Amino acid sequence: YKHRHDGDWAIDTVNPDGWTNILAYLKATSADFVVGQEAKRAGKNDCHNAESAARTAGWKASLVSCLTTAALGKSAGVAVAARAQFGLADADPVTLTQHLHDTARFGMKHVGAVRKGGFHLGSLYLYHTIGVRAEANLDLLETVACTLAGLKGPWCIGGDFNCTPSQLIDTGWLAKVGGVIHYPTDATTDRGKVYDFFVTSVSLSPLVASVHVIGDFRCTPHFAVRLIL
Repeated sequence: YKHRHDGDWAIDTVNPDGWTNILAYLKATSADFVVGQEAKRAGKNDCHNAESAARTAGWKASLVSCLTTAALGKSAGVAVAARAQFGLADADPVTLTQHLHDTARFGMKHVGAVRKGGFHLGSLYLYHTIGVRAEANLDLLETVACTLAGLKGPWCIGGDFNCTPSQLIDTGWLAKVGGVIHYPTDATTDRGKVYDFFVTSVSLSPLVASVHVIGDFRCTPHFAVRLIL
C-alpha cells in the first residue's frame, strides 16, 4: 500500500489463466485498478456472474466474453476492474467500435479517477505463438487504433502482448496511436521474456512514475506487472 501513502495510483495487468485466478488476484492486490487477460468466461450470463463476484469482493468489473473452441474449451477473454468507490463506465467510442475487434481480445472502460475527467483503461490480449507481425495481430492492433482515435482524453492499456516491447515498437503501432510504452526491466514470463506491460497516451505518460513486476503473487506462466501513476 506504499503507493497510497505516497498519494499515487496503481494499475496492475495480470494473466493468471482464468477468472477464478483473476478474482483471487483482486482479493489480494493493493492496486486501485486491474486489467486481466484470459478471463475465460463465455456468454453474458457467465460474465455477469463474474462481475457479481467481483462486486462482492469490493470491485467493479467489466468482462468481455471469451471464445468457446470446437472442443468446448474456453479461450481468451479480457477484464477491466476498478475498486468499488471509483466510477467504471462505458465510453461511446469503445462501444461503437467493439464489433471491429476480434472476439475476446480487447476491452476498455472509462474510469472516473486519477485526474479531472478521468481516463480510459483497456485490457489487450494479442495472439500467442504467431508473432506480433502476423496478420491476426496486426489486424487487432489496427482495430484498437480505430477505437483509440475516437477517444477524448488520456488512455492506458495493459496487456499480455505476446511480444517484447521492441517488437511492438517495430510494428509502428505506437507512432500511429500516439502511444508511449512502459515496461519493467525484469522478465514477466517463465521463459525470461517481457510480454506483460503498458501503453499509455502521450498525455498520460508524464504521470507514470514506475513500472515493475510483482514477484509475490504467482500467475504461472506470467507475473503481474504494476504501473504507478
